[in-house]
Amino acid sequence: MYGLVVFKMLNTLSSYNFQSKHSAIHTVHIQNVSLNHQSNLCQIITDSFLQGILFEACLDDKPGLVTSKNNGSHQDMSIITFMSGAVALAPAFYELSYQATIHNDNIKLLLPKLREIGVEYDNRLFSFTGGINTHRGTLFINGLLASLVGYISSDFSTASDVYDFNSINFLNKLSDTLKDLTKGIVEEELIIPSRLNLPIKTYGERLYREYGVTGIRGEVENGLPSLFNYALPTLENSLSSGMSLSESMLNSLFSIMSVLDDTTVYKRGGQAASVYVKSISSKILEVGILTVEGRKLIEEFKLEAKKRNISPGGSADILSATIATYFLMKRKFAVDIK
Repeated sequence: MYGLVVFKMLNTLSSYNFQSKHSAIHTVHIQNVSLNHQSNLCQIITDSFLQGILFEACLDDKPGLVTSKNNGSHQDMSIITFMSGAVALAPAFYELSYQATIHNDNIKLLLPKLREIGVEYDNRLFSFTGGINTHRGTLFINGLLASLVGYISSDFSTASDVYDFNSINFLNKLSDTLKDLTKGIVEEELIIPSRLNLPIKTYGERLYREYGVTGIRGEVENGLPSLFNYALPTLENSLSSGMSLSESMLNSLFSIMSVLDDTTVYKRGGQAASVYVKSISSKILEVGILTVEGRKLIEEFKLEAKKRNISPGGSADILSATIATYFLMKRKFAVDIK
């Protein structure tokens, strides 16, 4: 069964012509960028964000989440479903980043274009997974970041510039540009509809009215602090300290869960579940995931998450984006992949 999924993934990715919708890609220049460089840039972005999706999905010991060993708190999905979802979304990152590289207007005008592509791939996702929501949050977060990497890199003029992502300036610019792109999204999509008592359209709106949490909208409007201030530094420091890749990714996940108002957690268990997830994640980070006490707490967390039907899916989405951002910066991991 796993072999069939892998075959399906490879066949889909190898047969999809990422440049098919952009026939001018070999003949024109945009903002002094060789479109050969532009296509390389979009492919690098695509590879990085697909890597993030796959690595997050296969990571074990994630409380309440689907792993390669079990389905956590989920009854309707498995690692197989996640692989199918990854296949569905792979071309999205190329199209989103390409759209951003050719956008030369006010950045706020880019968001409707990205949403149009997002709707297309949201439908594609559900067609691949049989209607199961494996990656909607991932499409939103990774899609925005993939787009903005393309946007802020569109004026690169040399091949070497295409790979120059490994700097604090790049990360700051990526976070700041995300703030510019999504400025006002909380006001427009949560505060005003709540104030006017408009019909609720999404779970995010419902949870805002019930608990006052702004969820992923608030995160992106603030420049994704859970990623840039917590998850990415934790991933880098863990790798530097000698942890394996899996241990480092798990450590990064707990750093996210310790601070994030995860609306998937709220949806399943309300504020009490959110307080629990943040508290136990902080304790695990404090004692260390490799200590005896840390391992006991992780096992306790896994059991409690299943018992209470808690799934920190929003945290998993941000971990995926964190891994992608790291890979985009470094082009390889600091340790062996195993």
